[in-house]
Amino acid sequence: MERLRDDDLLLVLQHLAVADLLACRLVCKRLAALALHPDAWRRRRLTGADARGRCAVLRLAPCLAKMDVTLPGKRDVGTHQPPYATTRCAVRSLRLDAAAATPELTALVIRNQVALGALRRLHLVLSPYKWDPTVLLETIASADGLRRLMLINYPDLTDSDFLPDYRTLPLHATLPQPSLRFFGCNYEQSSQPFIDFMLAAHAATLEEVDLGDEYSFFEDSSTTTARLLGGIPNLRKLSCPLLPDLSAAGAGGALRELFLYIRPGMMMDATLGARLLRRARQLRKVSLVCNTDGENDYACAEVILALGPSVETLFVSLDDLFRAAAAPYNLQLRALRAVLPSLRHLAELELDTTVVTEDLVRLLDITPSSAPALRRLELMGVVEWTDSVRCPHCMVHRWDAMGALMRENPRLCVSLSDCSIHHSCRLDGFGDDTCDVCKLSCMESETSECWILLNRLNG
Repeated sequence: MERLRDDDLLLVLQHLAVADLLACRLVCKRLAALALHPDAWRRRRLTGADARGRCAVLRLAPCLAKMDVTLPGKRDVGTHQPPYATTRCAVRSLRLDAAAATPELTALVIRNQVALGALRRLHLVLSPYKWDPTVLLETIASADGLRRLMLINYPDLTDSDFLPDYRTLPLHATLPQPSLRFFGCNYEQSSQPFIDFMLAAHAATLEEVDLGDEYSFFEDSSTTTARLLGGIPNLRKLSCPLLPDLSAAGAGGALRELFLYIRPGMMMDATLGARLLRRARQLRKVSLVCNTDGENDYACAEVILALGPSVETLFVSLDDLFRAAAAPYNLQLRALRAVLPSLRHLAELELDTTVVTEDLVRLLDITPSSAPALRRLELMGVVEWTDSVRCPHCMVHRWDAMGALMRENPRLCVSLSDCSIHHSCRLDGFGDDTCDVCKLSCMESETSECWILLNRLNG
């Protein structure tokens, strides 16, 4: 071993279990020093629940690539806990579950890691109940060097005395240099001031923003957030509910991916979503979740019709298509069919319709002329299997629309996401559970039409 260089020994130590690595400190002085070398720990992750092992690591290890922490609640503070707030172990990626912890303890843990200088990713789970977040949120807002920040369960501070004024933050903390590339936080009435502050402070570096789903919305939203989004020059990916004046978010020209949530109550702003899509003509990937309950289907159809020709991947989720023949839902599908010919670069289309029926396939009416670049179609919903249609093979034979779709589009692959779970045919041609269609001889040869079609209908 004396002939081995330190670099070679460090390569070996990187593959030892944590307990074995710490035990190497007892072998000799050389190994004792190498066992605590940063290169032996730099790629390690601390994700287990062994409190005793964590104490040893946090007391001795110089650094970690990632650490998952569940902070103790008030009742457990007096018990023996790992030294999260005082450790000298510098963590690069920290996932902190602070739902039961006090904001003061959470702030101490974050401040300690920021001071150690290695923290780049912070995923923070908070308690959704009312508590004074001032110290904790000021700690997060003033943290230097972060690249990714995700906040889950922002506290409900509506009608609360705890709502901090972030305009006074410079009086209490040092403003960080812009560093965030990803920022995620549910857009709510209580979180909007914090969101606006972070968007403004890190506008120079932000590339991806996630403001939650369709439930992250309140009717008295201001236009400030959308305007701040429009002021981010390098914003490539945006996920958010339909915000007031959202069309401003496409002003930067760099937006490539958009995940937009629409739900009842957003009717007045749906046309603004259409303006955004018309303005952001450089979009490559668009996801639209339209949970409308029939309230603003015309506005949702307008958003779909505003899709630009640059879109290559499109995901559309429509609410409750068990009533596939109902006019409000057909309105959105007809809008999709109408806009398809203009999406000349569209290669992937994912459609979540709750239920997949032959009428749905017929209504889409996909042909090489209407969707010339389309290569993959995924229908995300439960297929309505019947006694006559029990498997994808039956579907090709007995759904005229599906058979025509597969034959007219020889380069198209169709995926039925729930097909393998719900169909009742064995698909092997033997046994009592095999349907009449699968007992035919049309699948005997790998060159037969049915064989080729089913390989493309990969349910």
